[in-house]
Amino acid sequence: MNNKCAQTEKVPTESGSVAKVIAAAISNNPTIVACLLIAVATLFVYWNLPGHEFINLDDKVQIVENTDLHRGLSSPDVGWMFSVTHPRDYWYPLTWLSLAFNYQLGQVNPWGYHLFNLLLHLSSALLLFFALKKMTNRLWESALVALLFAVHPLNVEAVSWAVQRKSTLSGFFIMLFLLSYARYTAKPRWGRYVLVCLSFLGALMSKAPVMPVVFALFLLDYWPLNRLPILGKPGDNHLASVFGPPEKPFRTLILEKIPLLLLCLGVGYLNYLAFANNGQILDAQDVGFFLRLENALYSYVAYIGKTLWPANLSIFYPMPASIPLAKPLVALVLIVMTTAACLSSARKRPYLIVGWLWYLGIILPYLGLFFRTGVFPAMVDRALYLPGIGLFIMAVWGLSDLFKARGVSRTIIAGLCVVAVAAPALAARHQVNFWANSLSLFSQARDNTANNYLAHHCIGIEYMNQGLYQRAMEEFQRTLEIQPDYLKARFNLASVLKKMEKPENALAELEKGLLFPGGKASTHCKIGALLMDMDLYQEALQHFTMARDLAPNDSNVYNNLGLLSLRLDEQEEAMGFFRMALQIDPRNYYAHNNLGSLLAGADRDQEALAHVQIALELAPRSVDALNNMAALMFKMGNVKQGAQQMQRILDLEPENAEVRKALAMLMLRTGNSLGAREQLTALCFITPDDFQAQYTLATVLIGLGRLEESYGHLAKALEIQPNHAATHNKMATVLYNLGYPEDAIKHLEIAMKADPAYENARLNLELLKSRQKEAEQ
Repeated sequence: MNNKCAQTEKVPTESGSVAKVIAAAISNNPTIVACLLIAVATLFVYWNLPGHEFINLDDKVQIVENTDLHRGLSSPDVGWMFSVTHPRDYWYPLTWLSLAFNYQLGQVNPWGYHLFNLLLHLSSALLLFFALKKMTNRLWESALVALLFAVHPLNVEAVSWAVQRKSTLSGFFIMLFLLSYARYTAKPRWGRYVLVCLSFLGALMSKAPVMPVVFALFLLDYWPLNRLPILGKPGDNHLASVFGPPEKPFRTLILEKIPLLLLCLGVGYLNYLAFANNGQILDAQDVGFFLRLENALYSYVAYIGKTLWPANLSIFYPMPASIPLAKPLVALVLIVMTTAACLSSARKRPYLIVGWLWYLGIILPYLGLFFRTGVFPAMVDRALYLPGIGLFIMAVWGLSDLFKARGVSRTIIAGLCVVAVAAPALAARHQVNFWANSLSLFSQARDNTANNYLAHHCIGIEYMNQGLYQRAMEEFQRTLEIQPDYLKARFNLASVLKKMEKPENALAELEKGLLFPGGKASTHCKIGALLMDMDLYQEALQHFTMARDLAPNDSNVYNNLGLLSLRLDEQEEAMGFFRMALQIDPRNYYAHNNLGSLLAGADRDQEALAHVQIALELAPRSVDALNNMAALMFKMGNVKQGAQQMQRILDLEPENAEVRKALAMLMLRTGNSLGAREQLTALCFITPDDFQAQYTLATVLIGLGRLEESYGHLAKALEIQPNHAATHNKMATVLYNLGYPEDAIKHLEIAMKADPAYENARLNLELLKSRQKEAEQ
C-alpha cells in the first residue's frame, strides 16, 4: 500500500519538475544564459529576413542569372568555383560552394539564402562569445561584445544582402579561427594548430580581404593571452608553443604565424591572377590615389561615428568629387592622438590599444587604397563587420573597468547593458525592413545621401521590371545627369525607350555612350542589336564590325554577327560566326544554343542536339535552350522528353502562356485530359481574356463530366466573343444537361443567327424543340 502511494506521488512530481530543473540548470549556468540572450537578440533583429526578396544589385547577376551557379553541386563541372581564369570577382571558392548548396536545395528562392546568412551570423556571434570568454575568462564582457556584434545596425548589410555570403561565411571562419587559436594557446598541440590553419584557410577562401586578421594574432598575444614578453607584468601566462621554447619568445611567436602568412600569400596571389585575367586591376571610376587617401583617412573617423550613431544608412555612399583638406587632416590628428592615448595606458588598460589597432588594421582593405572592382563607394557599412569588434572591445572593457573603479552597482550596470543592446537592436530591426525589396532599400539610399547615382539606377531597374517605364526612364535620366559615363544606366535607358516604342530615342542615347572612352565595344554591340531590331541590317553590321575590331577576343561579338547573318538569310556565314564564338569561348551557351537551332533547321539533328545539350549544361535555366531542346525532341519523335522540357520551362516561367498552351494541346492529342485541364486552368488564370483557352478548357471539362465548371468558362468565352456559334452550341448542351432546356434553346437560336449554315446547331435546335413539344403534350 505504501509503495503504491509512493508511486502515485512520484509521477506528478517528476512531470511537474522538468521545467523547474531546466530553469535551474539555465540559471546556474551563466554561459547558457549568455548564449540564449545572443540567440534571442539575433532572431529579434533578423526574424523577417528570410521572407525578403533578392535585390537587383549583384544578387541578380551572381545568383539569379548566374548560369554557372545553376548547375549546382550535382554537376561534375564545379571547377569554375576554384578557377582563377573564370571568376566573377575575388577568388572565394567556399562562398560559391555555399551558394551552390543553397541553389541545390531551393533553386533561386531567396528564402534559403537569407536563412543561411542569418544562421551563419548567429553562429559567428556565439563563436565570438566563446573565443573571448576563453581568452579573457570574463563571461559577461565577452557576451556583451558578442551581443553588440550580433545586433549592430552596420552589420545588417552583411547579413541581409544575399550575395554578401562572403562576409558572413568568412566571419564564421574567422570566429572559429579565434576560438581555435585560444584553445591552441591554452594547450598547444599540433592537432589544435592544424585546426587554426584550416579555419583561417576557410576564411581566406570565403573572402580574401580578411588577411589582416593574421596580424591581429600578435595583438591577442599581447592581450588578453599575455604571450608577448614586452610590457609584461607579474602573473602573465607562460609562453607555450609547438614552434619552440619559451626562452626565445619573439622567434617562437613569429614562427607560429609563418604558415598563416604563407596561406595569405598563396590566396593573395590567386586573387591577383583572378583580377589580372579579367582585366579588373583598375581604379574604378578613375578615382585618383590622393583622393582615395583623403577618403581613407576621413573614413577611419566616419566609421567610428557611424558605429556610435548609425543614422542615415545607405547601401551605397557615393564617392565625392573632392574632399576638403581639413577633413583628412583632422582625421589624421585624431587617429594619432587616439593611438598615443591608447599606448600611454597600455599597461593598465591593454584592451584599448588592442581594440584600436584591431580596428585600424582589419578595416584597411575596405578603405579603397588598393585596387577595387565595379563602382567606387566612399564607405560601405559591411566594412565594420569584423573591424567593429575592436571598437566593441574598447567600449565594453573600458566601461566595465570604469564602473568597477567607481563602485557602480550591478543593477545599474545591468540596466545600462540592456539599453546598450536594445537601442542598436531596435535600430537594426528597423534597418532590416528596408532590405525587404530593392525599391525600399534604394529609396532609403537615395533619401539619405546626395547625388546617389547608383540608388537612382537601381530604382529605375525596379520600375522597369514592374512595367512602370515612364518612372524608370526618369530615374535612369537622373542617374546619367549625375554620372554621364555610367554605361549600365545608358543601356537600361535605351532598353526602356525601346519598350516605350521609341527606338530612335533609344538609338540616340546609345550613341551618346560612344563619347566616353570605357566600354565602346559593348556600346557598339548594343547599337548593332537595336539597329537589327529596327531592320537596319547594314548599319547594324557596321557597328558589330567596329565592336569586333575593338574586342577581337569577345565571343559575344561573333555571336551577334551570327544572329545578324541569320536575319540576312546567310546561314553558312552565321554558322561560321557561331563556331568562331565557341572557338574563343567554348562556354558561351548563347552560341551553342544558336548553333544548335541553326543545325536543327538544316536537319542536322544529332549535331544540333549535342550543342543544345551543352547549352543546357552550361545554363540549365535557359528558356531558349529548353525551347530548342523541346522542339528537337518532338522532331525526333520523343514526345515524352519534349513534354518534360516544356514542363521545365513552366517551372522557371509559370506565366509563360505560349508554352502552357502548347503543352495543353500536346496533352489533349495524347489523351491526357486531366493534365490538359490543369494546364488550361492555369492558362485561363494567367490570360483570362484568351478566348481559345476558355473555350478549350470548357470543352475538356464537358468531356470529364464537370458541366457546372464548364458553364463558367463558356460564359467567359461568350463575354469575349458574344457571337461565336460553336460556343453557344456547347453552352446549349451544358444547359440542357443541367436541366435548363429553354435557356439551351435560346443559345441555339443565337448560334443559328450567328452562323445560319451551322448544321450541328440546327440539328440540336430541332431536337430540343421536338422534345419540348412532346413534353407539353
